[in-house]
Amino acid sequence: MMEQMNNSTENESRVVFFELSDLAEGTIEAGEDQQERLEEFTNRVGSGEFHAPTEYTLPCGCIDGRCGCTMKPNSAGGTESLMVADDLTTKRYAGDGTTKSAYGAVVNMLRGKGEMVGGHDDEHADESKTGCGANDKLESIYAMIQKKAEHIRELTQAIGVTVSDEAHNQIVQNATGRTEFSAGNELLDILKAGGEDTMDHLRGEHNEVLVVINKQIGTTLDRDAVEAEFGPKYEAFNVDAWAFEEGARIISETEDEIAAKVAAITYYNIATALVLGGKKLRVTVLT
Repeated sequence: MMEQMNNSTENESRVVFFELSDLAEGTIEAGEDQQERLEEFTNRVGSGEFHAPTEYTLPCGCIDGRCGCTMKPNSAGGTESLMVADDLTTKRYAGDGTTKSAYGAVVNMLRGKGEMVGGHDDEHADESKTGCGANDKLESIYAMIQKKAEHIRELTQAIGVTVSDEAHNQIVQNATGRTEFSAGNELLDILKAGGEDTMDHLRGEHNEVLVVINKQIGTTLDRDAVEAEFGPKYEAFNVDAWAFEEGARIISETEDEIAAKVAAITYYNIATALVLGGKKLRVTVLT
């Protein structure tokens, strides 16, 4: 994967990106009808022009590029990232062993501390899917972590997240060991039970052409501003990596745990991109 990183493209506004290439197994990427403003979109969105302040510090909004979301720090599945981080490491919030029980334990702890929690559905949701790929495809994402573990570790470290051998092995072992997954709607029902303010309702189709890994503390992507400038045809996945440490800290007891859980959240986000994204989906790091 580092070879792909070395083959990144640098364009006139100095935004550097790489494509997911053969690691990706999904379909979301720039199509023929998205070429006209693709370079402009990459430059402007990738440079942080459309990032704005958020009042929250924990990951509680999803990376999904569609409109209909509030300005919360983004990680795959929103608060679900914290459940996954614990499930892939210490399993302190394991409950009865189901992902539903684990999610409920994490959400209840956060609510007890007065923290914001969140996730989303969309206008296409039904009894079999919630409209959140990071949630609905959780089993495939765990399988991706197992299957492409070394590539994911390489990408994780390439964006500045240190991964010890112990943490890597623990994450992969727990991803492999997880064989049963609660339905996505069961997980989302846990959030819905907490009130309408926890849920975003996204609209439209997936038109993401770029993944922005955002390291600018206290900011997130303003999807409405992006749509106002580029219309609904161009969207970006946004990963607020700056918020991962605060998220990991609130579910950890030691500094080693925090580091392992930051790595686990990052693995989950990268694996989500590989499951959902196509080979030509671009990735850039905003520092």
